[in-house]
Amino acid sequence: MGGMVSSLLGLAWENVGLLVSVITACTIAFWSFVLWRSQITPKKRGICITYGNGLEVRWFTKLINYVGTKYMVFFGRYIVYFNNESWERILDIPGEVELLKGDWGGGVKSDLANLTNEFLVDQNKLMLKRFADAMNQENQLFCPLGRIVLNFAKKGDFRNRRGWLEYCKKHPLSKQAVDDNNGLIVIAGLHRTGSTLLQNLLALDPKCRTIHGWEMLKCPPPPTPETLFTDPRIAEFNRELAILEAFCPGSHEKLNSVHRFNPADPEEDCLLLNQLGLTWWWLWWMNNKEWNEFMCKSYELHSYGCRYLHMCMKVLGRHFEGQHWMTKNPNHIQYLLRLLNEFPKANVIVTHRDPAKVVPSWSKILIYAHHQLIHNDAMDPDAIPALTTDGLGECLMEHFSYASKKLVQDREWLEQEQPEVARDQFFDVSFSKLTTDPVGQVKEIYSHFGYEYSDEFEAAMKAYLAERPKTGVKYSLEGIGLTEEGIKENFADYISK
Repeated sequence: MGGMVSSLLGLAWENVGLLVSVITACTIAFWSFVLWRSQITPKKRGICITYGNGLEVRWFTKLINYVGTKYMVFFGRYIVYFNNESWERILDIPGEVELLKGDWGGGVKSDLANLTNEFLVDQNKLMLKRFADAMNQENQLFCPLGRIVLNFAKKGDFRNRRGWLEYCKKHPLSKQAVDDNNGLIVIAGLHRTGSTLLQNLLALDPKCRTIHGWEMLKCPPPPTPETLFTDPRIAEFNRELAILEAFCPGSHEKLNSVHRFNPADPEEDCLLLNQLGLTWWWLWWMNNKEWNEFMCKSYELHSYGCRYLHMCMKVLGRHFEGQHWMTKNPNHIQYLLRLLNEFPKANVIVTHRDPAKVVPSWSKILIYAHHQLIHNDAMDPDAIPALTTDGLGECLMEHFSYASKKLVQDREWLEQEQPEVARDQFFDVSFSKLTTDPVGQVKEIYSHFGYEYSDEFEAAMKAYLAERPKTGVKYSLEGIGLTEEGIKENFADYISK
């Protein structure tokens, strides 16, 4: 009897071993097929190849996108979802609201003062929900790798946002507003109008303090003048960029060919406002009507964003005495009056360029900057309208025409209701004049706003311009399905001004 049992157990064991071998072989065969299939280049390529930088992603990037795309096809859900409730757990929104409503604005009453804490908390939570819903909508433009990267990035944003609050609890904010004593220059205007060049030039003034890329994503604590360009967090930021670069070698260099991005360089303050969910970059591109309407009409959140920016600038300027602030963000024209309510003494430079150049130029930036996040050979290139050249053109036309109308509307209101502000605190800069005589244009700006212009500053600008690498790629309205007539019609008010 014992021998029979032993024989049966031996047979069973042999069959288990055979079963394991079969399962192993099938698993290897399946993943070998998946790996092989993921590497096949489709006949019809997407916008990143045909219109963008044209770079192929690495084999493991293709594998991630293939698996994630097929998962969506078979199971009807994304491999990664964005969860606004998990973001809320990272943040302390009530504590942040309490801080931002505090009396530290240099005697100027904040737009938030008459709003209840409960209302602002609810609005912030609703902003996170609208953003998450937009990211989770069907046919959303980011590829599986992009969803993974952005999920990590947004959590990092919110942890950093919590960090600003915790720092301010331990280090009370100065009572002096950053725009006091001619203390603030704001550069705004449509994208691709020369604002980056102007910010880099103005930042060369030894008496100017501006925001650098790494500070917005790796602070607090704030740097000192001695560590601004040597802080180890810059190297940490560069390592993170290298990880993203590993998915598609050469993509950062390609981006630098249209818009230089270096963590230690001056950068626009949108990286701070992104921490609130005020992400204008993706608003029209993602084509989510609920988020679109919420962002455009949530005037209280626009004020909240300006107050948050004020807080961050106070923290970053903690160790910098005797310098005026200068910040840049083209999106400030979406809420210009709210910005002036928070910074009533700010000097505002508005940069301008022909919209027929602005719109196609910005289209290149979007595609180049998001290459790894949207390129997906496993997806039908026509499945997402915003990731076709004509669809992209339509999105950008809507975006820029709205922004230009808002700018014109707010400037007209200022001219009628606050003519001294409109005259003394604004300066318009044309792209053509800025690029042909940048030093002369800066001199005019300093003369208009009453800043001291030094030989040291001029020498620094001339040295920068002599060494500045050339950037730019070919673009056209026709490349994104637009026409000169369409531009003239949609930007009529802006062009007439």
